[in-house]
Amino acid sequence: MLSTAFTGAAPAAGRGGAEPVTTPGSVRQSNDREGARVGREISEGIGVQEWPDGSKYEGESINGLKHGKGRYSWTNGEYYEGSFYKDYKHGDGLYCWPTGQKFIGKFYLNRREGYGQQVFSDGAVFQGLYHMDQRFGPGVLKYPDGREDVGLWLKDHLLRLCTPLEEGFSLKSFPEYSAYMDPSVTEKSLTQVHLTPHHLQGDEDRDVLLDEIFIYPPGMESYSTDGDHLPLPPGRRTELDRHFYGELWEPDAHPYQGYARDPLSTMPLQARLQAHIHNHRSDWVQTLTIRSVSLQHSWNFMCLSLRLQAANVGWDTAAVLSMNRDSFGPKGPLEVSSELLIQHSSKGDLHAVSQILRTGLVYPDVADSHGHTALIAATVTHY
Repeated sequence: MLSTAFTGAAPAAGRGGAEPVTTPGSVRQSNDREGARVGREISEGIGVQEWPDGSKYEGESINGLKHGKGRYSWTNGEYYEGSFYKDYKHGDGLYCWPTGQKFIGKFYLNRREGYGQQVFSDGAVFQGLYHMDQRFGPGVLKYPDGREDVGLWLKDHLLRLCTPLEEGFSLKSFPEYSAYMDPSVTEKSLTQVHLTPHHLQGDEDRDVLLDEIFIYPPGMESYSTDGDHLPLPPGRRTELDRHFYGELWEPDAHPYQGYARDPLSTMPLQARLQAHIHNHRSDWVQTLTIRSVSLQHSWNFMCLSLRLQAANVGWDTAAVLSMNRDSFGPKGPLEVSSELLIQHSSKGDLHAVSQILRTGLVYPDVADSHGHTALIAATVTHY
C-alpha cells in the first residue's frame, strides 16, 4: 500500500524519487481477511491475534477488528504501531522496516496523510506534507552531508523552489503576456483557500440514496477494507476525520457531499495544493489568539502564526510556505537540477535541458519562488 522505499544509484532518485511498493521499505496493508486467525479471537478489549502466515496483532479490538491503539507485525521484522480504525491504519502511527527505515506520522485509511517524517537507512530524512500516500506540499529532504532539498513537493519531485532565479524566466518579461499574471495570486498564502459549495458538490446522483446505510452498509469492514475503492459517504467521512484529527478536529463549513475518497482530485493542481495545505493546518498550527495586533494582510498574520508554531513539526514549515530558504542548509541535488532546468530552458540550451529531463529527477514545470518556469520559457521564446 504505502510506498516509502527508494531505489536507484543516484542519490536523489531514491530519497527524493519514486518510492515503490512490494520492496523493503514499502508499507503493507495488514489485510487479515486472507486467512483465518489462529488462537483465541479477541472481539472486544485488549488482546493478541495471530494468523497462519505468522503475522500478529497486539492491542485493542472491537467486534473482532483492530481498533484503537495496537501493534501489527510481520515475520520479516516489519511492524506498524499506532492508531487503528476498524482494521485500517488510521491516525498517528510508526511504521518500521528491518532495514532501519521508518515513517513517523499520520495515516488515513492505510495511506500516509498529513505531516510526517521518513527516515532512510542511509541517514537521509524527509519531513513534509503527504496526501494519498505521496508527498504533496511543503517539505524538506535532508541528506547526511547536510545538503537539503527545500520547497513544495509533488510526489517525488520539487514542484516549486523557495529561491528566485535572476536568470530565470517570467511572463512579466513579455508585455504581451504580462496581463495574464495576477500578482495577488502569487502573493497569497498557500494556507488560504476559498472553496464554495460548488467545488464540493460531489456526484450528481448523491440525492438518490439519502440513507448512508445503502451506500456503506454497517459492518462492511468485516468483508472488505479496500479504502481506495469503497465509497466514502459524508457521515462516515466525518467519523474518520474525527478519529484522524482528534481534539484538533473542527466541522467543515461546506462539507463535501459526494462519495469519492479524494474530494479534491478533480480540482486544478494549484487549487488542490492550497486546499490540502489548508486542511492540514491544524496538524502543526494550534489555535493562536493574538490580541491588540493589527496586521494589514491576513497572509502576514498566518505567517506569524506558523512561525510561532513551527516547532510542532521540527522544521520551519512557515519559511517554505513564504518562499524563504534562509534558515536551511546548502542546496541538495534536486534543487540544483531544478534551477539548471529553468536556466537552460530560458537560454534555449536544448542539449542541457534534455540531459536533465532524462534523469527523471526534475519536474518539467518546476518553478522558482517568482513563478519562473521552464515550460513557459521554452514556449514563448520558441525553443
